[in-house]
Amino acid sequence: YIDHTVTPHGITYTPVDNSQGFWQVSSRSFAIGSRTFSRHGNTAILDTGTSLCLVDDDTVRTIYDSIDGAIYDDRHGGWKYPSDARIPNVAFAVGDKYYTIHPDDFGFGSAGHGYTLGGIQSRGDMNFDIFGDVFLKSVYVV
Repeated sequence: YIDHTVTPHGITYTPVDNSQGFWQVSSRSFAIGSRTFSRHGNTAILDTGTSLCLVDDDTVRTIYDSIDGAIYDDRHGGWKYPSDARIPNVAFAVGDKYYTIHPDDFGFGSAGHGYTLGGIQSRGDMNFDIFGDVFLKSVYVV
């Protein structure tokens, strides 16, 4: 069943590789506002069991460099930003279509002292991204 009331512009389909037991898709670029950045050959899995959006280190740094006051916090092991910071529109490509993470969904939780832990963090040494709940909240996946 597809609820067409939440998909007024229709559904976009993209090839999925499920040979390893999860949904893996092409994610060859991302955008911050109107600027796009290539991530040649990059793939991502869509995972409802993961809270964060985990991407490569260069992408993480580029995203947080666009947020005034964002810093890497060794104690929390991730990026945080001032809770009153303006969050830009961040979008990831799935196939050929961009999907924007709503700014209200960008934060993961309080880091204390007026900071918020970011919902986009490093994937470490994995060779693919994991698009968890931070990403999936903004899309309708069938």
